[in-house]
Amino acid sequence: MKHWIRRGLLLPVLWMAIATTVNAGERVYGAEPIESQWQVSSDSIQCRMEHPIPQFGQASFVQALDAPLRFELGSLRPQQAGPVALRAIPPEWRPGFPIVELGETRLTQGQRTLRIDDHRAEWLLAELEEGVYPAIFFAESGAGRGGVSVVLSGVRFRDALDTFLECRSKLLNVDVAALRNRTLRFDTNKSRIGDSDREALRELARFASSGDVRRRKVIIEAHADARGSTRYNEKLSLRRAEAVRDFLIAQGVMRDQIQISALGERKPLADNRSSAGRTLNRRASVRVIN
Repeated sequence: MKHWIRRGLLLPVLWMAIATTVNAGERVYGAEPIESQWQVSSDSIQCRMEHPIPQFGQASFVQALDAPLRFELGSLRPQQAGPVALRAIPPEWRPGFPIVELGETRLTQGQRTLRIDDHRAEWLLAELEEGVYPAIFFAESGAGRGGVSVVLSGVRFRDALDTFLECRSKLLNVDVAALRNRTLRFDTNKSRIGDSDREALRELARFASSGDVRRRKVIIEAHADARGSTRYNEKLSLRRAEAVRDFLIAQGVMRDQIQISALGERKPLADNRSSAGRTLNRRASVRVIN
């Protein structure tokens, strides 16, 4: 039986382990030891550890604030929709150990990035830490097509892992409640967002765009003080809500994540008869919920 594999792809012993399981026509991708790289990047709400895979795409472990670890495997071209198997291939210093099946997921039609955000992402990370080679197998139908296996190399992984784990630990100390809730103040008759509030909104937008954005919703409630007519104050609060919404969209939050309410003067925080009270009432509250 003849197998297709990029020449010089993997260490000889690892190739022997794969060769016992691949089917005719199966393609195997992975970084050669000399080209294997793991790189860590981070900001205040997310850590990423990325591993380029020549001729295929990129694998990433992503730890977003207030979210489980996520594994992503992006392809330069769409893979065939269907089942995707997760496997652990033993290292060369464990001869005779079997390939372990870690579970199965699915790829939808036209999807270029496989995402796993449950316990299996932790399994894949743990296998690499133990010196085992995780492999992701995409089944393909059709004459002479044996599927695609993508193998993650452990070469130069440990140094990157130390940096990634340090980044993860720092996320545990972030005040998530403060990121989820912001209150903005406005000048009289104005809907312009102040400079200090803009920075706070940028941070909230990064949080709202992290993790599984399908589950994160942004609730904007805008208010006005009691000066002016009720109708005017409702329109003013709507302009304030829309200004916040448009700013968040410009920062990368998806429009369908956002819900706005214009409440005018109906829910004051303080007495509108004083200047200090009116200042507190000219506001917008922004909340991120899952």
